[in-house]
This record gives sequence, C-alpha cells and structure tokens, in this order.
Amino acid sequence: SWVNEFPGPFQSLTKQEIVNKWLRGDNPRMKLHEWVNEYTNEGLGNLVVPSIRFEEMTPVVDYMVMIGDLDDTARMAVTHVSKDPRLFPFPQHNVVNTPDIHSWRAQRGSIADAFLPRTNLAKTTPIVDAHALSWCDRLKKIQGGVVDMKDELLHTALCIYIHSLLGV
Repeated sequence: SWVNEFPGPFQSLTKQEIVNKWLRGDNPRMKLHEWVNEYTNEGLGNLVVPSIRFEEMTPVVDYMVMIGDLDDTARMAVTHVSKDPRLFPFPQHNVVNTPDIHSWRAQRGSIADAFLPRTNLAKTTPIVDAHALSWCDRLKKIQGGVVDMKDELLHTALCIYIHSLLGV
C-alpha cells in the first residue's frame, strides 16, 4: 500500500498494533513526538502516522501524512490547498478552521496583504523571531523535559503579541 512507501510506524506494525500502542499509552501526543524524532531528521521529512478523523461525528482511525520535507511543504502549500472535512467535527467559519475551501480562500484573500514582505507586519518579524529563539532556548533548559505546552504557547503568543503589535 502507499502507506509503506513513507517512513513511519506502519513500516513494521499493523494499523491495529499501532492504534493499541498509541491510544493505550500514557500520552498519545508524546507518541507522535517520538515518531517524528524516530522517522525524520530533526522534524524534516515526511512520515505517515495514525490520525483520528470524524465521519458523522464518529471518530475513525485513519492515516495521516505529515509533510516535513521543506521542498514538499512549499510545493504542497501552493498546489494542494484543501481542507479535509473529516478533520473538523465542529467546523467553524474562520480562516483557520473551516473545511469550506471557497470560504477559506475569500477569508485568506482579505488578510493576505498583511503578510506580504515589507508591509504592515514586516516590522514585527525581528521581534517574533527573537521571542521564538529565546523561547526555544528556555525550553531546552527545562529540567526533566516535561512542559505544559498549552500554557507555554499561550504565554509565548501573548508575549509576542504584546511586544510586536502593541509595542509594549
């Protein structure tokens, strides 16, 4: 099958074996992190992992290709922009979380100019970059390696927002 052509846990285990290990483990998200570390070069590379999708509000275990190869990522972002409705059990109508590609394109088009080089947000790039690098350095120094990423991302995003967009 096409799945075996990609690096990932499906090369040596069946779908059921992977689901058993993944869902019955202490932390399914950590298992995804382990697979990325095991099957890619520091996160750069493509792999296939299990994914929970929704069909008529029922969770179904399926395959998901994680695109981490830089060239593939750039190519896919331009030529294969689509939203899989099975990823959205509770779809909303915003630029991030909508399976409706026409709505997404219209919303994205209305804000795209803000992200072009040398426009409004360009001056925030060095600030965002500095905060991101500082955050990564700080995470590397945390003892024990266990971090509440939801809390970390919330506070980091708020810090970046305050410093870059509000100028505080």
